[in-house]
Amino acid sequence: AVVSTQSTGDGQPIVDGDRFKEEEGSLVATGLEMSEAGMYQCFCYNTIEITQTYMPVTVKNMTVPVSIDGNDRAEGVYNENINIVCRANGYPLPIVTWFKDSSEITAEYDARYTISQQNSNDYVTSTLTVLSVKDSDAGQLICQAVNQKVDTYTAQLGITFIVGHEIAPSISLADISIQLNSQIVFEAVAFGYPTPTISWFKDNYVPIVTSGRYFVDEETLFIDGAQSSDTGLYIVKASNGVGEDAYANATITLGTNQTLILSSTVGGFAGLLFVICLGILLYVLMRQKKQKNSLPPPDAETPMEKEIERSVPLEIVHAHTFEESIGKVENSGQHHEMEGPTSL
Repeated sequence: AVVSTQSTGDGQPIVDGDRFKEEEGSLVATGLEMSEAGMYQCFCYNTIEITQTYMPVTVKNMTVPVSIDGNDRAEGVYNENINIVCRANGYPLPIVTWFKDSSEITAEYDARYTISQQNSNDYVTSTLTVLSVKDSDAGQLICQAVNQKVDTYTAQLGITFIVGHEIAPSISLADISIQLNSQIVFEAVAFGYPTPTISWFKDNYVPIVTSGRYFVDEETLFIDGAQSSDTGLYIVKASNGVGEDAYANATITLGTNQTLILSSTVGGFAGLLFVICLGILLYVLMRQKKQKNSLPPPDAETPMEKEIERSVPLEIVHAHTFEESIGKVENSGQHHEMEGPTSL
């Protein structure tokens, strides 16, 4: 059988192999215009008979706003090539244009700049290629998408283009002490250009990946609920394709609980203070006891009193005070002078 399709508008066959195609007896049309709406007629015939059918086709004025996505930062390496990609969505498929520092990138802009594009049913992928990147290529790029039917449907993606010179990687890692059941944050410091890729290992180069209690985020290793088995030697590697890979290692050890340290310190200080106070109190009590033992009994005579008793008359010993005793001695001497012989 032969299938022929035509529009009732002019009665001419419409299958052209481009926008209108016949596939296994069906008409496949793409990119219909509003003017192409109408009644379509299909003929099917052979040497015996001819049959026909009519099919109305409606074309809606349908457009989908433009959206665009991609990375807002591109890093190029000096004297190397780079591909910068953005993707635009919309219907009809949008037209994508590139700009650098407000100037449109065309074939005449720079021979090192080329633009390629791939279309799918739903989106357009546009790629800007820069050959042998130079320092002057750094700047602000814009990927702009505009709807073919409605030019107000526009979207832009700003991309900061950075040019760096190759630097071999370096990395460092410091020992840390952990507490049981705490969260471990093990952080390495890496440097190099392009930005190095970081890999973590434990003990005999056993790779560490995100799993269970372990979470790897580039230069940082997180471990939840620290256990004694988490202690040991850790190794970190940095590589960026420039020179040799860089390595660093450090250990995780189990530390003393800081709360216990503080409690022990406070308790020890209080105990020491108590011992010092007790020693001072005992010292004062012993001193007082020693002074009390060194004092004579209340009725005991001192050596001075015994000497006075031997050198003065009996009545002086019974004087109440030392001054009274001296006075009596003087009076006694005067009395003896007056009673002495007046002549030989």
